[in-house]
Order: sequence, then C-alpha cells, then structure tokens
Amino acid sequence: MSPHRHSGAMSKMERAQSIAQHSLRQNMTYSQKIEVLDFYHRHKNYVPLCKMPERLHKEGLPMVHYTTIRRLVNNEQRVRQYVSEHPKCLDSKRETVVTHPELEEALARWVEQQLNANLRLTGYALVEKAQRLCKLFSIPTEDRIKFSNGWLESFKRRHGLHRITFHGERASAPTETIAAERARLRSILAAYSPRDQYNMDETAVYGSLPPSAGLGTHDTGGLKPNRDRLTAALCGNAEGTHKLPVIFIGRAACPQSFSRYRTPREMGYWYFNNPTAWMNYEIFKEFLSDLNDAMRLENRYILLLCDNASSHKPPKKGKDDFSTLFPHVRVEYLSPNLTPWVQPLDAGIIKSFKSQYQRRYVQLTLERSEEGRSNPYKLNQREVMEMATAAWSSVSTTTIRNCWAHTGIVSPPSNDPTEPAIVYYPEDDPASVAGDIALELGLNPERTDPAVYDLLEALALDHPTEETPTIEQIYEEMQSSS
Repeated sequence: MSPHRHSGAMSKMERAQSIAQHSLRQNMTYSQKIEVLDFYHRHKNYVPLCKMPERLHKEGLPMVHYTTIRRLVNNEQRVRQYVSEHPKCLDSKRETVVTHPELEEALARWVEQQLNANLRLTGYALVEKAQRLCKLFSIPTEDRIKFSNGWLESFKRRHGLHRITFHGERASAPTETIAAERARLRSILAAYSPRDQYNMDETAVYGSLPPSAGLGTHDTGGLKPNRDRLTAALCGNAEGTHKLPVIFIGRAACPQSFSRYRTPREMGYWYFNNPTAWMNYEIFKEFLSDLNDAMRLENRYILLLCDNASSHKPPKKGKDDFSTLFPHVRVEYLSPNLTPWVQPLDAGIIKSFKSQYQRRYVQLTLERSEEGRSNPYKLNQREVMEMATAAWSSVSTTTIRNCWAHTGIVSPPSNDPTEPAIVYYPEDDPASVAGDIALELGLNPERTDPAVYDLLEALALDHPTEETPTIEQIYEEMQSSS
C-alpha cells in the first residue's frame, strides 16, 4: 500500500466489503419481498437478524443485507397491502404511479366485477368506460389521457389482463401468470398448517328451475332475477376436517316455509337476508366477525383465501381494517382472473357439493312425481336449505384434500396449469361419474320425464352470486366513501 494514499481513500479490502454490501442492496420484486418477510417470521425467534442474509441464500431466497430486512419488516403492512390490492405486481420492483389514480381505481373495480361475474370484456369496452369516468370525475379535457393502444396494453399489463375474455375460460390464462400466483400463495400458506388454511366462495342454489334455463331449453344467457334463488357460501380448511356451516343468503327475513314464530337463525341456520339475496360487504364482515370469535376461543390464527369480489373487501377509503378488527383471521385475496386455477373450491369442491345437491333434488322430485304431485320440481326455501346442508355434509375429506392439492398452491403441481382440474373423487361421490347424476341414479331415458334431464342441467349451471355494479355506481360508491 502506498504511504502517500489519501486518508479518505478506501483500501482494497474496504472496497471489496463495500461492493459486497452494495450487491446485497438489490432491488427486490414484490414476490421476493414477500418471500423474505415470510422467512423472517419463520426464523425470527432463533436466527439473529445479522445471520439471516446467509440463511436466505442457503434456502435459495434473495440474499439481502440485514438492514434491508429490517427496513422491509418496518414497512411490512404497506408491502402486504399493496400486494393484496395489486396481485399482479409480484414481478414489479416499485409501486406503479398512474396519471389519474381515481380513474384507474374505478376502472379496475369495474373490471374485477365483470371478471367475477363471468362477463366478456373487450378493449373497446375498457376505453369506453374510461372515457365515461373522465366525465364523471370532471377531468378537464386538456388533462385527459389519450386512451391509445399503448395505454390499453399498459392497463392490461398492470392488472394481469393479458387477453381479456371470459373469466372462466381456462385457455386464456398464460402459464407463467398462473405459476407466479401459485408461488405467491405457496409462500403465504407455508406459514400455516393445513388445519388453518381456509377457502371461502359462493354459489347459487335453487328451489325451482332458473328462469334462463327453464324446462325444454338449454339457453344459459340473459339471466333474470329468480325469487327461488339462494346464495350459499361454503368455507372449509385444506385438511378437510373443518367445514363451516353453509352460509345462506335469501330475500325474506322469515320465509313462509319456516314457522311463523321461528326464523331460520332460530332453527340453527347461518342465515342472512337482503332484497337481492346477493353476498355483500356487510354480510361478509359479519361472517368474518363470527369466524374470528370462533378462532379466538380456540386460540387459533388462520388464513382465509377468497376471491377479489367487492363484497369481500372493505370500501377503499373506509375505516375498516381486517387485520385490526379480526386478528385471528388473515384474509388473502386471489388474483381475479386466475381464480379458476388456484381456488380449491373452484377445483372441484363446489362441483361435488352441487352434484350432491342435484342427486338429492332429483331423487325427491322423482318420488313426488310418482306420488302424483302437481308441481314435483318446486321446493320451498326450507327444503332447499335442508338439502344444501346435507349436500355440504356429504362432501368428503378426500375430495377436499384432492382439490387443494390440484391447485398447486400447497405444493408445486405435476399437472399442466392450463388444463382443467382433474380431481379423483371417492366412488360414493356423485361427482365421480363426471357429473352424470342420471347415470349415477340409473335413470332410463325411455321412462324418465325429459324435464328431469333439463332440471339436472339447469342445476349444474354457474350463476352470479353478486350483483355487478355499473360504472356510475362504482363512481358514486367511491365519492360517498371519500
């Protein structure tokens, strides 16, 4: 070393240390940030913070300086909230800044609702809604965005809409997007045992044929309100050992089929009502409150996976904070346009439930038809709820575990993620005959009323369980909560 080296200059060793530390101060993607945070919480009780970078490297995780880990932990709530609200940001390293965030938020909400309702979207529809939002938000003409193809592609990229199409159309989802979502969920689920991993979703059950699929027609378009429709919310854990009671949502506080002096709640049902029989935020919040109380009594902390529907999320500018209100239940949202691939209930659990319901429904209607009843295909609300409860009880532990395994969110999948779910049901599960309940019941087409087959097909259809708001309603909601 030269004796004339300036005292402020660094030695070779100092430069090496500086370079080494600089290499640790890398810009992580949000996916890597979540992995580091989860690693920290798994090891914080027995691994000193200063030793964590080396342990991270050994486990194949990003190697960062311990001061970066400390800073990340201090900002954990913000990081997790941003990932929860922007599930497609996992490959990004910084928060996305948009010109008109209020317009972006409203348009993203509208897109989520369309996807969750299985409605078709086009680029033209997105631009048209964005232009209407400019007027609603009174954005001056000179400040408005030019909704070009470049803007459209950027919006689609920010929200994971690689090809806007039907929400449930499996071939439209790119493999790499599914893989990233599965990896994100696996890193979160790793902190919970299968007993404490839960999934919740809604489906529709009917006491008569849905109007768009009446006797003699297979038309599934143009859904209209049906007074006999109930929303049934199903929730259970990955182990298959805990299925919560079915949450029913109807229109009447005390349906006619129940005793005049006893409501569904008084008879032991988990029942809610509103004018539309849709799931809404107030009902979901009460469900979380009940679930949190139950987990608190058992001193358990669970993870609840659910889709990104607006009914499952507090108002953007509201005061509700789930982590504070319900500390025993962590709510994690699935990426909206990937739900069919990563949600266990969509992987075959709901199919099994509906198959069980179909079998019971058809068996009962056949018995009533033989008795000569005038309308054997119509059930009252109490009968529907009894039948749906029995159907949910019959969904097996094996079916539930297989469906969770198929999604690839618990362990890496062996299947092609763009292929439909292949679930191995127990032999006594009616879904094991590929949904052909007529075959399972041994019906003879020559001796069976054709209406029975129409009934089976109608009951198997997927129907919305949440009202899809207009762009104006979304704007009004945002204004009222601001």
